[in-house]
Amino acid sequence: MEVDKKNLGNTIKNIRLKLGMTMEEFGKKINFANKSVVSKWEQGTSIPSAERLKIIADLSGLTVEELLYGEDKKLKDVGNTIYNDLLKFYPQNTHTGRALRYFNDEMRERFLLAGVKHILSESHVFNNCKTIDEFLIQYRSVKSLNEKTIYAFYTRSIVNLFIEAYVTEVKCNSNFIFSTLYKLNETINYFRSFQKSEHIESAEYNISDNQKIYFDTEKVTINPDLENEIHDILLQADHDLRLLMDKYPDEIYDQLLKVRYKNNLQNTINTNLKIYSKNNDFNRLNDYKFKSFIDKESQDLSQSINLLIKKNNGKGKVTKEEIEILLQDNLEIIRNNQK
Repeated sequence: MEVDKKNLGNTIKNIRLKLGMTMEEFGKKINFANKSVVSKWEQGTSIPSAERLKIIADLSGLTVEELLYGEDKKLKDVGNTIYNDLLKFYPQNTHTGRALRYFNDEMRERFLLAGVKHILSESHVFNNCKTIDEFLIQYRSVKSLNEKTIYAFYTRSIVNLFIEAYVTEVKCNSNFIFSTLYKLNETINYFRSFQKSEHIESAEYNISDNQKIYFDTEKVTINPDLENEIHDILLQADHDLRLLMDKYPDEIYDQLLKVRYKNNLQNTINTNLKIYSKNNDFNRLNDYKFKSFIDKESQDLSQSINLLIKKNNGKGKVTKEEIEILLQDNLEIIRNNQK
């Protein structure tokens, strides 16, 4: 995880100010660092050495990781803990399991961070936990007592983020059925709330400029047989739609993963190519060296991508040849442009 120098600088400055020290006084505590060095830390232009980071962390009551990465690092750790639990609870052959496994590291981290922050904001859920550590203790406690509860309720906000994004991004059988089920469940919930409501409305009548009378009037009674029939139809539709999940499985899911990884790989390659293109020695690569470079990079990347697929239980593989084509096309363009 990359250190945000600006955030680290602000953290160090806040620590110094809380201690009521000048830059010079603070520097003396940190292995006699010069005032100008402390200033560079606080401005985010340089990072203290490992030894000095440890001293600053001790002074502030933080760990070095908390100092370097701030609260988000802890939140991400909690998110990853929950995510790994969810993977065990939702296998890949379930709709939720596919949604959880579909996104790349960056998107997954974003969803987990947002989800954990949302859970923490719901104080009634975790009995007013004030710190991330308290939250984690409470999570583990509830998880051990009632596994179904922890997954069904406490992690709902995280799961929903993955599912909503997955349904929006991927057009496939299960997502089409899921979207239909979602709308149907909205109708069922409306129907149930309508049944529970007292069919009474308040009426208002003016009898003079400054006088009004109010009374309740009963709405037209709904035939109970009609209510029962509609209820049965809605529940049967829900049942039938769920059966379609098995009848029309997502046969292309492994291919979707493969395409996703190839797209991620292409982005990685494009980033690296910008670095390669700035290399003065790049022009001087002869054909033999160029081919050797392509071969080595392709082999390394194919191994990395296949490990990712294996990790995510995907059956498809991105071959060395496919990666080689991606690399060669891009590198040829750069080399030709530099001639």
